[in-house]
Amino acid sequence: MSEPAPEPEPVDDPPPVRWTVPASVAEVPGAPGLVFADISSRLVAFIVDAAIVGIAGAALLMALGFGERIDTATSSYVWVSGWTANIAFALVGAVYFVFFWTGGRRATIGQRAFDIQVGNAFDGRPLTLSQAARRWLGYGSFLGLLAIVSALRGFDSLAQLVWILVLLATATRSPTRQGLHDRFAISALVRPANRASGGPAMACLIIVIMLALLVVVGLVALIYLGRQVGPLTPPPGTTI
Repeated sequence: MSEPAPEPEPVDDPPPVRWTVPASVAEVPGAPGLVFADISSRLVAFIVDAAIVGIAGAALLMALGFGERIDTATSSYVWVSGWTANIAFALVGAVYFVFFWTGGRRATIGQRAFDIQVGNAFDGRPLTLSQAARRWLGYGSFLGLLAIVSALRGFDSLAQLVWILVLLATATRSPTRQGLHDRFAISALVRPANRASGGPAMACLIIVIMLALLVVVGLVALIYLGRQVGPLTPPPGTTI
């Protein structure tokens, strides 16, 4: 006579899955109505500020007589370059950013266009002079001074570009949108919650990128056409 089959052991019901909706990481703790500024708005604001600093630095150099006048067949303009230009742009940038981040101003001209405010990360107070200086150093703009050393000329622009990409990556990965420069300065950027999201900023950024690509494509086309037309150009003094 065969033995009866053993009864299966009771299986406990799995615990119920209970999802909890986390609080938005964009909300600023202790500051209702404010959210951490989005990356696209910050990037477009930085481009605006960099353009202002570039124009102001060039104007300063030309006023001091450091500009080089270049005359062409169709136009005439002043070109600023060299180690004096790098020093001027660094000084103007330092004064510009530190001035607008301190004294209760809280934002540069570019940041004001998107209602962005810069403040202390803990309590939102205006940045001190030391914090503002550290945040500017964290931008990496001083890397342009590498061009003063002849062996490092050309490396300065690449170093600045790589560092900006690092700041963007670290700010994007941070729940509070704090890049390495913000952590170094203990700063944070916020904007009103009812302000439109980064859509307008992203649109501006796309336009800037497209214009930059058009410039690059135009330069490449001119170089290519120049190489093609060059052999067809008769030497001086030759009649056709």
